[in-house]
Amino acid sequence: MAEALAVAPVDGLFSSPALRCYMSLSPLADMLGIEIEELPELAESDESEGFASMAERGIGAIYAIRSMFDEGRVVACSHGDIIPAIIEVLAEASGLEAPAMERRGQWYTIRFDDEVTSIERTEIDPVGAGS
Repeated sequence: MAEALAVAPVDGLFSSPALRCYMSLSPLADMLGIEIEELPELAESDESEGFASMAERGIGAIYAIRSMFDEGRVVACSHGDIIPAIIEVLAEASGLEAPAMERRGQWYTIRFDDEVTSIERTEIDPVGAGS
């Protein structure tokens, strides 16, 4: 995944506090020589947190990242509960269709102008696919 994400310049890396997210970004960080910044708002939800609260927290993280990088490209790693919540709410608020997450190893590209202008899902071939 690091090689696929490194095909275009990356200006920042952000991770949930979970070690598995940090480890997912580590190869990309090493390739690019960029430090990974931890954002607690990208953490997976606990049992007591509802969908709306989780989505609001995640969207807050997205807008905090965006405020640090008015232009450019960043990569953020989070979890299978919060990512679809963020995408669903951002897409609905922007009048876009939310592409579904079908499995791990996928990522979303969110493009901004003044507001969200597009949301796309990208996936890489699983290891050994087509062999």
